[in-house]
Amino acid sequence: EEMWTTRYFRDSRLLGIGGGADEVMLRVLVKTEGLEV
Repeated sequence: EEMWTTRYFRDSRLLGIGGGADEVMLRVLVKTEGLEV
């Protein structure tokens, strides 16, 4: 059986990666549209 601490750590890392990808995509879209952030 998997410990809840292991699961929490793994899931938090995945969410962090997803958040970073969203920020990168937002910057790419802003540059593509010629907008300023």
